Amino acid sequence: MNNETQKQILLETMINNQKKSIAIAYILLVLFNILGIHRMYLGRWLSGLLMLGLTIFTFIFPFVSSTFDPTISTTFMGLLIFLLIFDIILIPIIVKHHQKKLREKDEELANYFKE
Repeated sequence: MNNETQKQILLETMINNQKKSIAIAYILLVLFNILGIHRMYLGRWLSGLLMLGLTIFTFIFPFVSSTFDPTISTTFMGLLIFLLIFDIILIPIIVKHHQKKLREKDEELANYFKE
């Protein structure tokens, strides 16, 4: 096996080890839907944490607030449901984008080794 083939195998192995699974993302969406865990798994930490914060605010705030307005919680619940429907469509796109970024990064690395 020549040196180029070994480098190509190494790069493909690196890509396979770092890529995200659509199936795992959907499983996390089903199991932990409004907590945003699926977004964190896909590398979208900020939106995942914002979704988690929104969930905590939606469900905890009514119990700790003496001046609770139910329309606030209902509005945020509607936003969470919208985000879930949006994520059902968006997960494959995010995974493909992640794999594309990995390929570009690994091609840069391969070009570095060629020099």
